[in-house]
Amino acid sequence: MVAPACPAYEHGGHADPRLRESLPWLVGAAVGGALMVSTVALSLHLTFRHLQNYTRPPLQRPITRILLMVPLYSICSWLSFVTIEWATYISVVRDCYEGFVVYNFFILCLEYLGPNEASRERALANKPRRRFPPPACCISHDPNSRHFLGFCKLGIMQYVFVRVATTSAAVVMEVAKVYCPESMSPHFGHMYTTIANAVSVGLAMFTLISFYLPIRGDISQFRPVGQFLSIKFVIFFQFWLGIAIKLMVSNGLVRSNGVWTVEQFSMLLQNFIINLEMMIAAILHVWAFDYTPFRTLTGEPMPITIGLWDSFYWLDLWHDMIYIGRFVAQRLGLVRDSQHVLLPGDDNEHDGYDDENGGDTDEEPPEAGTQGGRSRTASGAPSATLPFVITDTARSSEQ
Repeated sequence: MVAPACPAYEHGGHADPRLRESLPWLVGAAVGGALMVSTVALSLHLTFRHLQNYTRPPLQRPITRILLMVPLYSICSWLSFVTIEWATYISVVRDCYEGFVVYNFFILCLEYLGPNEASRERALANKPRRRFPPPACCISHDPNSRHFLGFCKLGIMQYVFVRVATTSAAVVMEVAKVYCPESMSPHFGHMYTTIANAVSVGLAMFTLISFYLPIRGDISQFRPVGQFLSIKFVIFFQFWLGIAIKLMVSNGLVRSNGVWTVEQFSMLLQNFIINLEMMIAAILHVWAFDYTPFRTLTGEPMPITIGLWDSFYWLDLWHDMIYIGRFVAQRLGLVRDSQHVLLPGDDNEHDGYDDENGGDTDEEPPEAGTQGGRSRTASGAPSATLPFVITDTARSSEQ
């Protein structure tokens, strides 16, 4: 059986020169560019305000990373519109950031629940046994299990791994001309990466909801529902928009006019609508991730440059990957099971601080980033950020 030809490769991947001279393309490029500039300006202004008032690094670190999603999507969508020959490469790299956003929202919810592993376990200690959300509502689980948070992190982190793997595979297949993003034929790789991403993001969202339901009363003051919906709006709107456009193409509602092909027009339409969507998302983020609560907190904010380093120095992701590796190895019996999965730099099996007599205490540590405090990641590991924090000794010597 002869494999069908991909329409996107029939013209060698090049657009008709008349496309960029057509009125619809010129209007779309101009309006999309204006939307992109406005979106980036609004998002970066909100991010700058957080960095100006960077008083709670454990909370604001994932927030600033989430805020980066909107300008990144907006820029990539506009570039995909004006450089349609490179649209496939740009879009798959853009979509790779989705996994990192979902991961950081989970980390943010962990910080809402408690600043360290011990405090989170105390918050979950009295949670009753409950059923999973649909479609697994016939199965129950114990949120107070010592492995509950580990399984939740595994369910979220797998999406990061799958997204990176499918993005890398998509780039390789596109170079080899076997990807064909406009086709869901089993002869091309797009169908397989789409299925893998759909299953993986479904599992990640199921895990996130399963984690949220037992703790929703504990973290309600932080308005996590609005934050979750603002993220879900970006991810799921884009997903269903692509499905809707593919259905329009398959039903003959989109036709070629001699200047552009059906595939090119559907790609241009999708990227233009995503630009419009990102403008709406930027406005939602101003409400969902407001910086003003951090402005009233005690403690001196970090310099903007150090806050920027702390936000985007992603070595804490590496620590969490080690956490997941050890957790999986323990569940498989490859290493000794212990009360907690320890990370590099952990001093003992508890997340309390050692008291003066060398014992362990359940006292919660000072706020990360404040004087005397030791910044830790959401998994309990010492934060890899701020390698040049000025200590009390250094301040005294400077004076």
